[in-house]
Amino acid sequence: MSWTLYQNLPAKLTPDEDRGIFLVSIQSPTAAAIGYTDVVVRKVEDLLAPYRENGAVEDIVSMVGQYGEANRALMVAVMSPWAERDLSPREIINELCPDFAQIMLASVRAFVPSGPGAGGGGSPLEVALKAPSFERAAEYSRQLDGRMRASPDIVDVRRDYEMNTPGYDIRVNRERACEIGEDARVISDVMRTFFACGRSR
Repeated sequence: MSWTLYQNLPAKLTPDEDRGIFLVSIQSPTAAAIGYTDVVVRKVEDLLAPYRENGAVEDIVSMVGQYGEANRALMVAVMSPWAERDLSPREIINELCPDFAQIMLASVRAFVPSGPGAGGGGSPLEVALKAPSFERAAEYSRQLDGRMRASPDIVDVRRDYEMNTPGYDIRVNRERACEIGEDARVISDVMRTFFACGRSR
């Protein structure tokens, strides 16, 4: 149903508007450290460098740790005045999308923000799939990925399939805890506190 609805939506809800800016959203794997995300930001900055050198882009502002999450970053590319460049933000994004797709460390998406009061948006379409098992979810996502890539009207298709969040499975040896005079519940609470403190650093 979601696929049929999307295919029948108008291709453009609002006309393209050159506001002299475009954004790059970066999302690293869950629980990635801020240093990891920063590496991806540097790669994107390297791809944007030629546009700064030829005068199309005037400045780039990078914010790592968006929304307080170390695995997110937002980059703002400020374009030069219209009279000083030949490319629009949309044209630059179209040129960069294939390069962004080659960055395997994270999901990198570029878009043009919509104007005030505009009905359309520059944010990418996201489709969430539900399935009775992980195997079915993976298969459904592959099928949808193939159909979307086959459409000439859809670009920069990225598949984000995460089975779970990285973590530790720790089991307390109750017999051993009893031998040393410790309560298994106390050990569990101490370990929980230890990992919670480590995550907040």
